Amino acid sequence: MRKSNTNGGLEEYSVLRDSISITKGKKPKIIYSEPVNQQTLPYVLIDGFDGNYQHFTDDVTCRIAKKSDVLLVWDGERAGLSSYGHFGYIGSTLAAVRVNDPKLYSKYLFYTLERARAWLRSNSEGTGVPHLSRWALESISYFKPPLPEQQKIAAILSSVDNVIEKTRAQIDKLKDLKTGMMQELLTKGIGHTEFKDSPVGRIPKAWKVTNLGAVVIPKGIQTGPFGSQLHSHEYIEWGVPVIMPRDIKGNKIDANSVAHISLEKAGELEKHKVKVGDLVFARRGDIGRFALVDKSNEDWVCGTGCLKVSLQSFVRPNFLASYLSLQPVVEWLNTNAVGQTMLNLNTSILSELPVVLPSEHEQMVIGDAILSLEKKIVLRTERLDCFLRVKQALMQDLLTGKVRVNVD
Repeated sequence: MRKSNTNGGLEEYSVLRDSISITKGKKPKIIYSEPVNQQTLPYVLIDGFDGNYQHFTDDVTCRIAKKSDVLLVWDGERAGLSSYGHFGYIGSTLAAVRVNDPKLYSKYLFYTLERARAWLRSNSEGTGVPHLSRWALESISYFKPPLPEQQKIAAILSSVDNVIEKTRAQIDKLKDLKTGMMQELLTKGIGHTEFKDSPVGRIPKAWKVTNLGAVVIPKGIQTGPFGSQLHSHEYIEWGVPVIMPRDIKGNKIDANSVAHISLEKAGELEKHKVKVGDLVFARRGDIGRFALVDKSNEDWVCGTGCLKVSLQSFVRPNFLASYLSLQPVVEWLNTNAVGQTMLNLNTSILSELPVVLPSEHEQMVIGDAILSLEKKIVLRTERLDCFLRVKQALMQDLLTGKVRVNVD
């Protein structure tokens, strides 16, 4: 079949069933945590897609994937996810897609299947656990340029993938560094030699042990408006944002999911508006989830299902936000939350939350150090998002023939 592109030329398309074979994996008789003999090969599962294999087998009745095969998750929630470059036994929830057409480059097939993941998912079989459809995979119609052009396209996309993986590695390294720094600074401080016990573990002797209720302004812990104050029909398409538990992600407020109310309604809820440096806690469900309000969130409304915390001036918000992320603090909140089917926080529980406070200067130094790392993580995450968008655009252009590449 031949289709014309937007430039008026005729470009050749093909159907995958003419060019591939599909081999489903199986569960081996025995699985090892490491190689045990020369016949042992990796037993490739989803957790080994990064090349760090955790499972091995020497069961020769299992099917083997070649490095040129595309491994496709066939069953489960991640059905349609693909990986490339593995040599080992095919996992029971995977399938190996092998090229049997000398005019189709296997790495080009990998990117073709990556682009087709949504199609495969939408045409999966099964009412409970999704299973990919062999028919859907084999019926994919794809742009098939000459082999040298396929190889050039695959090389371009591979180079973008390399940048993406390096950026992800940088982010992971920074997150590990942040975790270590938080544990060090928030439990040992800076330059201390004497320590004492506290409700959240060993801390410097000079630090003050108090509770959250003692470090907030008068009436500084407030529950968001109840249903009688804010009805569902009062939400509108655009207006003043209202912060709900679903909007609290990664200790920040996600503006992409917020609901809105009118300016007039927001005026009626003046006491529920947040200021820079306030903290907003989810009142139920995932206990310990909170967000630090920044300039972009100022004068938004703390919504139903949340609690607003306004601090006194001697408490550095960045320091306290980092402290609240410590595991002992999260454990305290979960232990003291109330409720049988779903845990809940209230103003009394939050008021009693143990808080440790260094001097204002030490709070500032610790908070700024952690914030500096957080900014680096945000910048690299934004860069990663940019690279991912570039890759999607390139796949759309190169794998459809919309943009042709020159082959030397």
